[in-house]
Amino acid sequence: MNEIAKIEEGCQIQGLYTIKECLGSGGIGIVHRAKHAVWEIDLAIKRPLAKFLKYSHQLENFFNPSAKHGQV
Repeated sequence: MNEIAKIEEGCQIQGLYTIKECLGSGGIGIVHRAKHAVWEIDLAIKRPLAKFLKYSHQLENFFNPSAKHGQV
C-alpha cells in the first residue's frame, strides 16, 4: 500500500481519536492534534508521508528519529 488515507478535521481514527487540526509537517511526516474519546485529552498523532511507506530504513527514522543520530 503506497497511499494512506487523508486525515481531515473531524475524522475519527479507530473510534478513539477525533482529529482537531493539523499541527504541522516536516520532511517525513505530519502531526495532528486529536482528542481521545475516553480520556478526554488532546494528543498528538504523528504519521509518515505516503512516499516513505515503501522504504523500511526511512520508516525506522520516522518511528525512532533519535536512533539516526545515536541519541536515546
